[in-house]
Amino acid sequence: EVCESGTIVLALGIINDVGVYRDLINSGIHDYLVKPISQELLREAVISAENALNAPTEADVKSAVPASKSTVIVIGSRGGVGSTMVATNIAQRFSDNRKNKIAFLDLDVQFGTGAMQFDLEPGRGLFDALENPARVDGLFIERAMVKAADNLSILGSEASINAGVIPENNSIELLIQTLSDNFDTVVVDMPRHILGQHPSAVEVASDIVIVSDLSLASTRDTIRLLSHLKLAAQNARIHLVVNRAATSANTNEVDPRDFAASVEHEIDVTIPDDRKTLVDAARKGKPLIESAASSKPGQAIDLLMSRLTDNTMGKTSTAKGGFWSKLFSN
Repeated sequence: EVCESGTIVLALGIINDVGVYRDLINSGIHDYLVKPISQELLREAVISAENALNAPTEADVKSAVPASKSTVIVIGSRGGVGSTMVATNIAQRFSDNRKNKIAFLDLDVQFGTGAMQFDLEPGRGLFDALENPARVDGLFIERAMVKAADNLSILGSEASINAGVIPENNSIELLIQTLSDNFDTVVVDMPRHILGQHPSAVEVASDIVIVSDLSLASTRDTIRLLSHLKLAAQNARIHLVVNRAATSANTNEVDPRDFAASVEHEIDVTIPDDRKTLVDAARKGKPLIESAASSKPGQAIDLLMSRLTDNTMGKTSTAKGGFWSKLFSN
């Protein structure tokens, strides 16, 4: 009641009693010394008090621990390269950890297919949120999002074609921030044109996944995206994924080594072209990682997940359920 918060108190007294000592310590006093006191004992008590004063507080310790929350933004170098497939499978894999709440945000307002890959209809929650971002809170999210699993919620829309573009205010930034406040992990499927309309939308990303194929046009646009993101998302880790890569390099439009050299970025993950597996997953209305976890594309998704979560690089699984299912079951 007398000292300011953070003050370290040493008490001196003449009563040599354990009960008195405990009462003083419980009241917040750092140490109690019984007189007469030697110079050496006093010095040790002062040094102990200084160490306690300089020790980090509980709040400092919590802030020093890396946050478990993350925001993963997936961007396709061009339309049709499979960025939504990659984004939905990332969200599904994150949701395998039942302790975490995962949000999947599909920012293609008119033509998004994120919910479709879970055999769901997105509703119009996203369009309402972008029209009036001030309305977005925990209750709105609960009502507007559709459940793909107990801990995986999807926010998207199928707005009419003439519904207009996304407002050029900070609506997307506010929406992603609100989702981050309410979920442990947010996975965003972001069409590339949004980067120009909302350049600050990628600032909150912990990881950005660029999905490309090995075409000349995608090579050009990947170069442009990487150049833009170096400035717009300086704190994010960039992961380059090549999707639908032919098993033989000679059948790709651009050789993978030439692609990496041209974009000046290593290809982090290559997802092989496996149309049969993808079609089968689409017919079942499940993400590929659920319907064919042990397939080569499934293993590539697990490799990408190991990068996103800082696990051992290159670790994949060929067993049923995949590496992540085994990990989360422990």
